[in-house]
This record gives sequence, C-alpha cells and structure tokens, in this order.
Amino acid sequence: MPYGKLVLPGNMTNDLCLSNCCSYPYLENVTFMGTEGWRECYCTNISNSETLIRRDETYCNRPCEGNQNELCGGHWSLSVYRIDCVTEMTTTSTVTDSGRSDNSSCNCGYCPQKDNTYWTDTTLAERLVLLKNAIYVNKKETTLYMSTKGCADDSRKSAQYLGLGGLIVILFPIIFVISVDILNFLKWLNDGSV
Repeated sequence: MPYGKLVLPGNMTNDLCLSNCCSYPYLENVTFMGTEGWRECYCTNISNSETLIRRDETYCNRPCEGNQNELCGGHWSLSVYRIDCVTEMTTTSTVTDSGRSDNSSCNCGYCPQKDNTYWTDTTLAERLVLLKNAIYVNKKETTLYMSTKGCADDSRKSAQYLGLGGLIVILFPIIFVISVDILNFLKWLNDGSV
C-alpha cells in the first residue's frame, strides 16, 4: 500500500482512511485501502489482492484511535479493505456509504521499510519534472560563463583620457613615495662620505 499515506494521531478511522484514498490526487482507480498501527492509512490501485500476503487475524489487533470499535491493523500489519470510490461531478469527491467493503483481511504485503514507495509511471513522470525544475541551472548566471565575457571596447577619447587620468592618480602616490625614499638615500650617502 505505497500511496496516500495519512497519519492521524487520535483521529484515525476506517472511514477517514477511505475518504483519504478516494480523494488522493495522484492515484486513480483506487482499489484497496489499509489501516495500520492505530493511526496510519495507506492506499493502492493494484487490480487484485494476490500480491498481499494474508496473515493471521491476531496480527490486526489495534483499535483505531478515532473509533475504538474498529480495528486499524497492527504492528507492520494492515487491515485491508477492497474499496470502490465514486466521484460526482462537483468540486469535491464523495464516497458512497457502501464505499468500503465490510469484510477485511489482515495482510502483510512485501512489507518494505517505512516510507518506501512504488510510483506509477505518471507519478514518476510528474516527480521527474519537479526534480528537473529544482536542479535547473541557468548557464548564463554561472561564474564560468561570465568569465568568458570580456568588456566591450570603448574607442571614445574621453574614455581613454579618463583611463589614463585614473592610472596617473593611482601611480602618483607610489612614485612620490619612491622619489622621497631615493632622495633620502642620496642625502644619507652624501652625509656619510663627508
């Protein structure tokens, strides 16, 4: 039961699980629902129950937290119900009173690790698009792309003079300091030889 996981601490009932599975947006033709461990609900659209492994009913011994008169599976065991969802032509999905079959069985399918899921091709395609969008990199915003772009040449005289003036302004203090040091050194040499 890899789809539509819903956890409702203190409120889970089989009817709430049915409603969740029948309104789950990414799954069509829901065929089975299962409740597990008091408060968890799962759904699937498998065509038959041959993939489910029937367990002894004693494994499904946990009452639903939202209705102590119903069983909501057990530890790693699902109370499984064959369901039939009916959608009316309105903005919401509704479920008929007979949506959930009264006979359930205690099952343990492949029993994968918790939160392990199996996706349909449609769901996988949707998730792939979301992942591609999440990791998309605009190449024109990367440092490597920007470093290959040089500045445009500006042949205007004002730009050339401005560049030359800036160079003089930057070099003048350096030349001044070096000149003063040379003059001090020469003065020291003259004073020492006299």
